[in-house]
Amino acid sequence: GTSMASPHVAGVAALVWSINLSKTNLEIRNALEQSAQDLGATGRDDLYGHGLVLADAANNYLANEIPSQLPSQLPSQLPSDVPSQLPSDVPSQLPSNVPSQLPSDVPSQPAT
Repeated sequence: GTSMASPHVAGVAALVWSINLSKTNLEIRNALEQSAQDLGATGRDDLYGHGLVLADAANNYLANEIPSQLPSQLPSQLPSDVPSQLPSDVPSQLPSNVPSQLPSDVPSQPAT
């Protein structure tokens, strides 16, 4: 029941928030509700609540969400203190000692 589901959902909420720190608690909650896999009766119900919480789906929901408030006016030009070019000491290439491929002993399967 709820006592078992609550800590799991709280953990998923913390995980999703850690990837989306600019989001509010209400935005995280909404993403969890909207992206949950519906179980039982359609919509929220007393047996399954909003359904099965899905961290990846909630994160994708937030990534594709249209902001609720758009700026009323976008600036026509950048502020004068924004450089137009990178500083000369920024490297244009990776150092030559950076490997181009992973070592053969690195697992290619994702962790489960």
